[in-house]
Amino acid sequence: MIERIEGNRINLRRIKRSDAEVLAARINDITIARNTFIPHPYGVKNAHEFIKKSHQQWQKGNSYTLMIEEPADGSVIGCVGLDNVSKKHRNCEAGYWLWKKYRSQGIMNEAVNLALGFAFRELKLVRVHAYVMAVAQGPLKCGFQQEGLLRKRIKHRGRWRDLLLYSILREEWGVSIKKTRLLFIE
Repeated sequence: MIERIEGNRINLRRIKRSDAEVLAARINDITIARNTFIPHPYGVKNAHEFIKKSHQQWQKGNSYTLMIEEPADGSVIGCVGLDNVSKKHRNCEAGYWLWKKYRSQGIMNEAVNLALGFAFRELKLVRVHAYVMAVAQGPLKCGFQQEGLLRKRIKHRGRWRDLLLYSILREEWGVSIKKTRLLFIE
């Protein structure tokens, strides 16, 4: 069972029960809420429920929540989720958020690439896709291609929103991060 993925500037690791308070503090940001389905305000109770659900989904192999951590002190600075994993069709949906203090530094690109490595190497997936509510360059920087525009696909916070659909295939994924290590629990 994977426990940690080490990168150059950040690590990804499984979510822990002890993450609840810092998770609630870092995710409680209106800019995150505007472009995700994460509730706002977001409290410790929300975090505990999310952690419990994440552990259940990991055990079933349906979803993998990977916390982005600062290697120096292990603090949570964001998250990459690989959700709705289809073993039959070997694909999943990616979602992510990053604490505002760490945005615009290339950290999310590294985190997504590490998560893609996990998806393609360990889970043996052939496709990862992402739905994005706003015009975003992040998926493109990680090698995703825009597949389409889903007009008025969702009702989000009281208004109809378009979604952009991005995807990346295993053969398109180029390893831009040389130092990637998976650490396993025995």
